[in-house]
Amino acid sequence: MCDAEPGRRAEPRLRELSGRILWAEDKADLRAYVARLLGERFQVEAVADGEAALAAARVRRPDLVLADVMMPRLDGFGLLRALRADPATAGIPVILLSARAGEESPIQGMDAGADDYLIKPFSARELLARVEGALKLAHLRQESEDALRTSEERLSFALETSRIGAWDLDLVEHTAFRSLQHDRIFGYEHLLPHWTYEMFLDHVLPEDHAAVDAAFRTATDTGQDWSFECRIRRADGEVRWIWAAGRHRMDAGGRPCRMAGIVQDITERKRVDEQRQQFVLLVETSHEFIGMCDLQLKPFYINPAGLRLVGLRDLDQALATPVTDFFFPEDQALIMEEFFPEVLRNGHGEIEIRFRHFGTGEVLWMIYAVFALRDASGQTSGYATVSRNITERKRTEEALLQADRRKDEFLATLAHELRNPLAPIRNGLILLRQAGGDGAGAEPVRAMMERQVDHLVQLVDDLLEVSRITRGKIDLRKSRIVLSDILGQALETSQPLIQVGGHRVTVTLPEEPLRLEADPSRLVQIFSNLLNNAAKYTDPGGQISITAERQGSEVAVSVRDTGIGIPAEMLPKVFDLFAQVDRTLGRTQGGLGIGLALVRRLVEMHGGRVEVRSGGAGQGSEFLVHLPLLAEFTVGIDAPAASRAASTVRSAGRLLVVDDGRDAADSLALLLQTSGAEVRVAYDGPSALKVVAEFKPAAVLLDLGMPGMDGYETARQIRQLPGGTEMMLIALTGWGQDDDRRRTREAGFDHHLVKPVNFSLLQTLLASLGRAEHKA
Repeated sequence: MCDAEPGRRAEPRLRELSGRILWAEDKADLRAYVARLLGERFQVEAVADGEAALAAARVRRPDLVLADVMMPRLDGFGLLRALRADPATAGIPVILLSARAGEESPIQGMDAGADDYLIKPFSARELLARVEGALKLAHLRQESEDALRTSEERLSFALETSRIGAWDLDLVEHTAFRSLQHDRIFGYEHLLPHWTYEMFLDHVLPEDHAAVDAAFRTATDTGQDWSFECRIRRADGEVRWIWAAGRHRMDAGGRPCRMAGIVQDITERKRVDEQRQQFVLLVETSHEFIGMCDLQLKPFYINPAGLRLVGLRDLDQALATPVTDFFFPEDQALIMEEFFPEVLRNGHGEIEIRFRHFGTGEVLWMIYAVFALRDASGQTSGYATVSRNITERKRTEEALLQADRRKDEFLATLAHELRNPLAPIRNGLILLRQAGGDGAGAEPVRAMMERQVDHLVQLVDDLLEVSRITRGKIDLRKSRIVLSDILGQALETSQPLIQVGGHRVTVTLPEEPLRLEADPSRLVQIFSNLLNNAAKYTDPGGQISITAERQGSEVAVSVRDTGIGIPAEMLPKVFDLFAQVDRTLGRTQGGLGIGLALVRRLVEMHGGRVEVRSGGAGQGSEFLVHLPLLAEFTVGIDAPAASRAASTVRSAGRLLVVDDGRDAADSLALLLQTSGAEVRVAYDGPSALKVVAEFKPAAVLLDLGMPGMDGYETARQIRQLPGGTEMMLIALTGWGQDDDRRRTREAGFDHHLVKPVNFSLLQTLLASLGRAEHKA
C-alpha cells in the first residue's frame, strides 16, 4: 500500500475491498440510487423483490446480500430464511434495510440471522461503512475458515501419515468422535456408527485390562492427563501394541466432562525396541571385545567382556583411555598410519594385532575387525569393533611351528647320524677289499665296522622305541627289583662314556634296600640314558653324582653333573621329542633328540615323574626321577635279561641258518662256527625242510622274507616234522614292531630277533639252549 498524501489521513485498507453485492429493493428510485452509490466500488446486481434475489443468489453466489425488509412476493425476512436454509448460500453475509425504527426491528432482524440491520433513512457514508464492515467480516471469516480447513487438513495428513488416530470422548453421554485412522487401528476399515470406552476396553488384552482401566479412572477422578501403552486384539484377531494419550476438558463446575486424545499403533516400535534390547543383551553378555569410538579415537562404549579382557576397571576408565593405548607402542604406527586410513577408505578392515593387558602388560593376540559408523547423512562419525581373542590359537600355531622346526631339525640330524657310521663302514669295506679280507690290519677294521654297525642298530632301535611308546605299544614286564641293582647295571652300561670323559662318579644310597615293582630293562634304559647325557655334556674331569632317597611312598633318584647346564628357556622343552639342548649352545654330541622324551614316557608308564633343574649355561644340570616304592617286598628278585649272558654257543649243538640272502646266511654261519657250533646253511624254505629232516638241528635261525615259501610257512612245516616241536625256532627279520612279533609267535617261533642281529643276545639264547640240553 502506498503512503497517503501529505496532510491527509491514510485511507484504511478496507477501502480496497471488492466483491459482488446482490441488492434487493422494490422501489425503483432507491434501488437505482444505492446501485449507483455502491457501483462505484463494487459489482452490484439489483433486483426488485426477494424471489428474484433468491434466484440470483443460487445462480451466482454473491459476497453480500443487501435487502429491504418490506418487499412483495418474498420479503427480506423470507429471503434471509431461504438463504440460511440452503447450505450453498447459508454463509453469505446479509444486511437488512427497513424504515421501521425502534429497538424491536433490529433485534428481530439479528435474531432472524442477519449480519447487520440498517434503519432508513441512512446516509451514503453510513451505508458504505456498513457494507465495507460486512464484507471485511466475511473476508476475515473466510480467511479463518480457510486457515482452519488448511490446519485440519494438515493435522489430518499428519495423523494419517503417522498412523495416529484422533478421538474425543463425551464422559457424560458416553459417546465418542473418532477419526477413520482410529478405527482402522482397531481393525475396522470404516468408521463404526458408535464407539464407547467400554468398546475400547473389550479390545484390550485381559492381562493389560486392569492396569489400563485403573489409569483411566485415576485420570478421570483427578483431571490429569492420561497416557499408557497396552496390547489390543484387533477385529481381525491380530494382537498389536498401541500408545494412547488424552486430556480432560472441564465443565463449568470444574468436573471432567470430555476427554480428547490420540492413539497410535506402536507394534513396530515395540518390535524394534525388543530387538534393540536383545542386541544390547547380546553385546553386554558377549565374550568378544565389542567397542565404539569417535573419529578422534576416543572410546564411548566397551562391553563388559572387553573391559575384563584388557584389564580395565570400568567404563569410566575405558572412556579416558585413547584407542591407541590399547596397542603396544611398536604396533601403534601400523594401526594409525595404515589400518584406520584403510577403514576410512573401504568402510571396514580386519587385522591380527596385539592388544595389551592394562593390568599385567601381557600380550593378547586379537582379530581386530573394525567398521565405520555412519550418521544420518552417510558421513563417517566413528568406528566400531567386534574383536576376538586368538591368543590360544596363536600359542597353538607357535607350538606347531616349533614342532615342525624340531621335525626338520630331527630329519637333518637323522641324516647326519646315519651318514656318520656309514662313512667308516664304507672305508672299512675298501680296506678289507684291498687287504684281501685277512692280514694283521683286518682285525682293527672289522672291530671299527662292528662298532659303527652297533651304532646304526642303536639309532634304528631308538626310532622304533619312540614309535612304540608314542603309540602306546609297549608293555612293561614288571618284576620285584632292588633299586641299587638297577643303578649298578646302568652305571656299567654307561661306563665307556664316563671313562672317556675322565669323570668322577659318586653314588649315595640309603642303607635300607629300596624295592620297586618295575620293568628292570626299562629302568636301566632310563638311568643309563641320564648318565650318558651327563657324561657327554660335562667337560673332561667333571663330577657326576647319583643320589637316591626315600620320600614317603616313593623314591627320588637324582643324576647331577657339573656340565654345560641348560638355559632357562630350554628347561620346559628338554623332554619334548626331537629337542636338543646342545645345538642351542653350539656344542653337538650326536643323537636324535629322543632320549629324554623316552625317559619321561617310560617314567610315567611306571607311575612316576621326572623333572629337570639347572642354574643356566655352565651351571650343570640335575635330573630327578620319582618312582613309587613297593609297599611290601617278597624274597626272590628276578635278574634283568641283560644279566643272563653266555659267552659261547659251543654247547648248543647243531644249528641251521636259513636266509635267501647268501651273504647274510654265510656270514652268520661263519660267526657261529667260530664260536664252536656245528652249522648248516639253506637258502630257501624247501631246502631248509630237507636239511631239518636230515641234520636234526637243535635250533633253526630262519629269515622271514624269503621268496616262494616264506619264513612263516617254513616254520609251520618244521613244526610238523618229526622232532620239529623240540627245536628252537628263531625269527630273523628287519621288522620289529609288536604286530610283527605277534605273527612270529603265532607261526610257532620261540624268539624274534631284529636284523642286524645283536650277536651277544643270540649267544645268550643259544647258550640257554645248550644248558637245557646238558641238563637233559
